Amino acid sequence: MFADNDGSKEGRRAERERRRQEHYAKTGGKPKTPEEIAEMERQRRLRMEEAENAWTVQDGDEDGGGGGDFMMEEDDEDEAYVEDVDEGGDEDDEDVMDLD
Repeated sequence: MFADNDGSKEGRRAERERRRQEHYAKTGGKPKTPEEIAEMERQRRLRMEEAENAWTVQDGDEDGGGGGDFMMEEDDEDEAYVEDVDEGGDEDDEDVMDLD
């Protein structure tokens, strides 16, 4: 079954071609012509361009469609950040044990 495939580049290629031919015979398919491949690529490029345009922000639309407010609310700005400060002044308050 795998006698053609001796591990070399040519052997692997021959095995791929053999399997491809078996698949085409089993499914009734045929290889695509270069014109069919070119048309498929053209259609793919059109789909990609449409998808890109759907995601592109236009010049007058800087907020990306105005779908929602992603900024913090104004009430949050009034709250001040308070740093946890130890008032004791002792520098050895760390939870590290000195083993020296």
